[in-house]
Amino acid sequence: MIHFSVLAAYFGLALYAATSSVVILAGDAELPWFWWGTLLPLAVTHAASGFLAIWHSTKGHLAPMICGAISAITTILTIVVAVWAAYGADIWMPRHVAVMILVAASLAGLIGLAFASWLSRDSLEN
Repeated sequence: MIHFSVLAAYFGLALYAATSSVVILAGDAELPWFWWGTLLPLAVTHAASGFLAIWHSTKGHLAPMICGAISAITTILTIVVAVWAAYGADIWMPRHVAVMILVAASLAGLIGLAFASWLSRDSLEN
């Protein structure tokens, strides 16, 4: 369960950083939905990591669907909270810094997914 907490904190920080950057980038953009769409890969890695973190500990016929639903719901709630916090914090940064943070957060999502799959593989072998 400690691994799940580490992944949750890791992705929470990554999503907040990425969302803060998107709030700044979308504010001045002609196509703000393009910048909001850049959160999609991070959201997918968050959901997949959550699925891998909880799937191995469940048994039953409906377990994959339940784990998938839980992962999707927590991803949506995390993004909503991150957007709320980013708007509430009213952070300013230069555009190039915001883009670099967004790229770094997306790469962090891939690293988190790799970590979750490694933990899932190890728990299945034991």
